[in-house]
Amino acid sequence: MRAIGSVWGGVLLIVCGLSLSAAQQGGRRPTTLAGCPVESAKFYPCAMEKIRTFEPPRTRDGLPDISGFWSRIVTTEDIHERPAVVGQSAQWSLIIDPPDGKIPYQPWAAAQKDINFMRYISPTAFCDVPGVPRSNFQFNKWQVFVTPHLVLWQAEAAGPVVRRMIRTDGQAHVGSSIKLWLGDSVGRWEGTTLVVDVTNLNGKAWFDAAGDFQTENIHIVERFTLVDRDTMLYVADIDDPTAFTRPWRMSFAIPRYTGDDTEIWEVACHEGNKAVEPLLKGGYQRFPGVKR
Repeated sequence: MRAIGSVWGGVLLIVCGLSLSAAQQGGRRPTTLAGCPVESAKFYPCAMEKIRTFEPPRTRDGLPDISGFWSRIVTTEDIHERPAVVGQSAQWSLIIDPPDGKIPYQPWAAAQKDINFMRYISPTAFCDVPGVPRSNFQFNKWQVFVTPHLVLWQAEAAGPVVRRMIRTDGQAHVGSSIKLWLGDSVGRWEGTTLVVDVTNLNGKAWFDAAGDFQTENIHIVERFTLVDRDTMLYVADIDDPTAFTRPWRMSFAIPRYTGDDTEIWEVACHEGNKAVEPLLKGGYQRFPGVKR
């Protein structure tokens, strides 16, 4: 985390969330996907019902074919429910359990979250890797390749090149002493669902730009399931006994990318990016009551 002084939270949200999702670039966010309301708490049960009867397309190897280009319907300013702020629309909570839509922080972690929000800026603003699960809704476009032994995610964004390799060949996790920004992902197919067990995260990534964070003891189990040919259901069960009082669940829809540019481009960026400072100064100018 890089300190920036006492900065009003709205500035942080704007600076860390400048790029709108592909679904929002036209100025409108769809209200339904796969015939379900897009809000996470409503989309999840609706999608689970549709999954029961939907037979997904298959690869030549007989695996559910989730390959192709995908986009996002949610943004990374705050995974909790939030009102509209300057430059960003309102968003529902991505947390479906607990029912109140809030991360069940331990007292010390809730206090640290507030400190993060007021004193620091999201690591992604400095071109650090967004980690998991944020890498699944950080980017405007990414491409998925499915093979019998590997599922590869390759993202395009104003940040580092992110290629996430999910092993599906039965190999065990790497040693616990190895810590990585994207962790170690071991996958398996359960029916039409890709289940991914994620360990070995380094604890440096945030869930969003609002200071919600994890520690290196986090363990995530993700599920990717086609609801129809152009929509995936994403579910992540998250446990971190160091920071949370109980496991919790995040879920949202992932729509297929429908733009004309079906190519992944590398966007120049590097750790230690200094372009953030003038952006922050611009924020101070727009909010004159904020102290430098």
